[in-house]
Amino acid sequence: MISPRCLSRMPLAALALMGFVGGAKAQILLYAQRLPEGTVYVRLASALPAAASVQTDFAGKVDLGADGANRISPYFVAGSAGGKTVSMQVTEGGKTATATFAPKSGTFITVVLHQKGDAVTAAIVADKPEYNQLKARLTFYNATEDCTAGSLAEGSGRPVFANMPPDSVQARSINPVAATVTAACGGGRAAPLSLGQLDAGGLYSVWMMRMGTQITSFMARDTIAPPRS
Repeated sequence: MISPRCLSRMPLAALALMGFVGGAKAQILLYAQRLPEGTVYVRLASALPAAASVQTDFAGKVDLGADGANRISPYFVAGSAGGKTVSMQVTEGGKTATATFAPKSGTFITVVLHQKGDAVTAAIVADKPEYNQLKARLTFYNATEDCTAGSLAEGSGRPVFANMPPDSVQARSINPVAATVTAACGGGRAAPLSLGQLDAGGLYSVWMMRMGTQITSFMARDTIAPPRS
C-alpha cells in the first residue's frame, strides 16, 4: 500500500493516474476528495525582483528563488483555508511585508506575488489541473501585472495561447514532442524557450514575468509538497 506521504511526493500527473478509473482524462484528484472540508491546494509564485522568503501558516517557511523554476513552489495542502483570509509574511531585499489572499474551498490556486513600492500584493490565479496519460499538459501563466495581451507561440510563430490578461492562466493538452516556445507581451518578447522533450502524462507550466523592463519566461514541473507532520 502506498502511503499519503509517498503519494504527495509524486507529480500531479502520477496522482491523477493512480486516483482515477474509467477514463484517461481527470478533472479532480482523488487525493483531494479525501481531504477535509475547506482544504485548498496553494502554490506560490514570485514575480518579485529578488529571492524571497515567505512565512505561512499552511507550509511554514517557503523560500522562493530569483531565477527560473526556483521562483515557483510546489502545491501545498492548506487545510481549512477555504473561505478565509490568509496572511503571509514576505521578506525580500531585507524588507518584510504582509500579503493576504482569500481562496475558495476545494480549489487549486497559484498565488502570484508582486511588488508595489514597499508593499507586496498577492494575486490569485485559479488552476484547473487536468490529466491525459497520452498527452502532455502545458499551462501558460501571464504572471505580469501590466501585460494586457500576453501570448505564447510555437517556434514557427503559430500561437498556442493569446490575448491573456495579467495574472491569468490557460492550458491545453499537446502531443508529447520536443518544443520551443516564445512568450510575448505587445512588442516585447522573451528569448525562445526550449521545453525539451515533453513526456506523455507530464504536467508542465510556462511562466511569463517582467523583470524590470525585460520580458522573461521559464518552465517548471507541477508537483505537490509532502504534507506537514
